[in-house]
Amino acid sequence: MFYVYVVGDKFVTIKENKKGDKLFSIGLTKSIEKCAYFDNKKKANSWLKAIQFVYPNAEIKEATLTIK
Repeated sequence: MFYVYVVGDKFVTIKENKKGDKLFSIGLTKSIEKCAYFDNKKKANSWLKAIQFVYPNAEIKEATLTIK
């Protein structure tokens, strides 16, 4: 089971910054392949405040994986 944050029809991304004063950049993407995902709910909840600071209406969703 995986968890992702969504804002409307977009997924939240988290990228590590190599330079500058911010450690991470939080953004949006339409691709689920490029989004930030978490393998357990505890890890996902640890990012809740940081993500909702940038996107107040972000919500966590359970993602399922289908193999064809």
